[in-house]
Amino acid sequence: MLNKLKEVFDNCKERGQEHIDEVETTELVASIAEDEYFEKEMNSNVRVNIDDVKETLENLLHRILKTYKEPII
Repeated sequence: MLNKLKEVFDNCKERGQEHIDEVETTELVASIAEDEYFEKEMNSNVRVNIDDVKETLENLLHRILKTYKEPII
């Protein structure tokens, strides 16, 4: 999953800016959500917090859009 995430991230980089490791947050989240591989993984648990609460990929992406205030990631 991490390799596929890196692939999506790299594909979001602007042409001519491939050497810079940053992309627009909303573009990255949308690209992840629209990727065929990740569409199948939306209900997979991808995170467990310190209270042992599990979070799906879909919930994680929604949380990033809602709480991550930086335009670039």
